[in-house]
Amino acid sequence: MIKKEDVSVISFGSFVTKKQKEIWKKIEIDAFKGNENHIMIVGIPKPKEYIEREFFVLKVGDEYAGRAVVTVDKNYIEKKDQSFGFIDFFTMREEYKKHSSELIKKCLSFFKDKKVSRVLVRYSFPALQYTEFDEFQPFGFPHTPTWYINLFQKQGFIKTKRWVNYRFKFPKDIPKEGVEAAEKLIKELKITVRPLKTWNAKEVRECHELMFRAFMPKFGWDPGEKKEMNSTFLLLGHFLLKHLLKYKVWVGIDEDGKIVGSGNYFPDPGWAIQKLMKEKKYDCPKIVRIFRILRTMKKSERAKIGGLGMREDMRGRGFLKYVMYYGLNIMMNEEGFKEIDGGPAVVQDMAGIVKTAEKAGKLYTKYGGDLKQFKYVTLSYKFKQEKQKVANKRNK
Repeated sequence: MIKKEDVSVISFGSFVTKKQKEIWKKIEIDAFKGNENHIMIVGIPKPKEYIEREFFVLKVGDEYAGRAVVTVDKNYIEKKDQSFGFIDFFTMREEYKKHSSELIKKCLSFFKDKKVSRVLVRYSFPALQYTEFDEFQPFGFPHTPTWYINLFQKQGFIKTKRWVNYRFKFPKDIPKEGVEAAEKLIKELKITVRPLKTWNAKEVRECHELMFRAFMPKFGWDPGEKKEMNSTFLLLGHFLLKHLLKYKVWVGIDEDGKIVGSGNYFPDPGWAIQKLMKEKKYDCPKIVRIFRILRTMKKSERAKIGGLGMREDMRGRGFLKYVMYYGLNIMMNEEGFKEIDGGPAVVQDMAGIVKTAEKAGKLYTKYGGDLKQFKYVTLSYKFKQEKQKVANKRNK
């Protein structure tokens, strides 16, 4: 029988020692034992001047049962005037989940002392897994147990955003009816679809800005800033992505030579990581791991969509359907991919992408393909303002 005094939350401070790293890592190993679809977090977040962190572990008796790191990005708070905090890499062994409240409360206490107004839960991505699936996690997303959500809800967290990642398994042939209908539409719109001219700085910048406008406002938190990148940096970035990752960008050009839409894709790093994990070659020094991932990605059978963006005046006219069918046709027939991961889509704010993906999935299933959905939710906690607390007391 575990007594209350046997449960404690220990702070490792802002920087963990070698021995503490071993404890931190072992908690994750024990929590995800037998789960071959989870990517182990092999590193520890490094200290940065503008980021304040504290590492906590939950100890029950003699066992380390859970962990979490609290993060406050002071740069972001100053620039955006939005007081966000993050609970990162929350991990709990299932047999001790009834004691998780102590760890979560400790995290919230940290943020309250820092006068943070809102807290979000992240595990690499700012959302937790909402539905069960017995497949390797989409790259960039967590493969956390769904019962984590209930643990946070019991402590006052609410669901604020729903996310979905679509995984297409290609049929033997891309349905001609989809491609033909899309090609007819593109002729009517008088748009030319071609690869991005990665040597043309003006075109690369135009594409970069379009994708920023299309995606950044949809995320609702920590969307990053639109930084003024010089032409040399943009061209070099695209050159490296193209040659290291087989990164491909396609654009739609109108009669005036302006970009109206863009889509990009690359071999899925998640496929490479899964292969390395099965071969027990993933847990190694960081530089070696990166090299192995890049090398294995070249053999990847799954592509990852980096983004699909449309100019505002072109939305709702069916052009996205063309981009999707045209791109899928190239990825399967010319690149040799067998599957594709669609990347994160906010269900509430990216209705066009969600609707198009589901339509394409139904059509592909009809011809022997498959469509799987991986769902996630963002959890948020909002501290009550002190003034509101005083007013409530007076009303009583």
